Amino acid sequence: MPVVGSGTNCDEDFAVGISYLVYARRLKGSGVLYTDVCMSNKPSRYAAEDLDYLRNRHSLKGGVVLGTVRGVSLTGDCESWDDIWLAGATVSLANDKVSRHAVVDNKGNFLIAGLAYGTYSVWVDPPINDCFGCVEWRDDDRRIWNVSVEPDRCTRIELERDFTGSIAGKVLGYRRDSERESLSIYASSIDSKIGLRSTGLNDDGSFNIRNLAPGRYLVGMSLKWGPQTWYPYNAWYYPGTGKRDEAMPIVVGEWEAVHDITMPMPPRLKEHDLKLKVCDPHGQPAAKYDFAFYNEDDPLGDSSIHSLDGKGEATIQCLEDVRYYIVVSAYDKARRRDVKWLPVPWSWDGHDSLRINLSGD
Repeated sequence: MPVVGSGTNCDEDFAVGISYLVYARRLKGSGVLYTDVCMSNKPSRYAAEDLDYLRNRHSLKGGVVLGTVRGVSLTGDCESWDDIWLAGATVSLANDKVSRHAVVDNKGNFLIAGLAYGTYSVWVDPPINDCFGCVEWRDDDRRIWNVSVEPDRCTRIELERDFTGSIAGKVLGYRRDSERESLSIYASSIDSKIGLRSTGLNDDGSFNIRNLAPGRYLVGMSLKWGPQTWYPYNAWYYPGTGKRDEAMPIVVGEWEAVHDITMPMPPRLKEHDLKLKVCDPHGQPAAKYDFAFYNEDDPLGDSSIHSLDGKGEATIQCLEDVRYYIVVSAYDKARRRDVKWLPVPWSWDGHDSLRINLSGD
């Protein structure tokens, strides 16, 4: 079957040798059948429910509502968002006389058959076990759709389920300058595997994190460049404490907007000068040796190569409450290769000097 078209494919890519169920309609005045990429076409092995209805539709009384449900999910790195078919969610359809439900399959499809003529309200609820990866919903308001059902006819709808909670507030003392422009506010869910929702700050320091499911959240700051000597802040900060396990959760209900949250700017980490002295394996000053000095949370951040002077000494900047590693290296003329010693861990302990005695031949 030739497939011609362009744009985003939100359905199946047809493959040779695979049997498919294809939804199509006939163009008026033509013998041509037309389908598109968003009509729930699928391999036959995934279409048991559809085929069962189609084969037995003459024995079923009433109308049919079928369609797809989309949500939003964090990607594997939990840093960006992708549209997904919302497998496992429950579609509910009801009016004052009847209530029916269907669970969304792995391809995002659902089907409810045997419906009486009339108008129904339709809504979507998340998977009942609450263990559905990093699922979130798309917009700001929970939607309730209205759909009209006709006797012995199929009605197709496409749904997008939304969460409605939000947390808003302001960071006190915020200034949008080059030092703090990487700061963002995030809400981390305690009750499920939803992951993080984050937002940037407005010029006045205000923020609003939307699309939150009901539950408990830890709200904090992400300072993605820290901690570095040129950006002396911890990478994560919770108001009133730097530790996640001491942070106070914020409870968000469905349709609830939690506001007037105030958060001070995090404190700068204290800066110090470290006087480093290195001796070679023979006990002599490691004159002109090179060394890298980096923190364990970001090995690439402060890892530029430094050089010791003729006395095997150097002065470098460091931050309190940060664990560093020092890696000394030198060129071995006899072996014609660089020699690198094992990393030496170090953190500020109130002493402004450190002596390293290298081992080996």
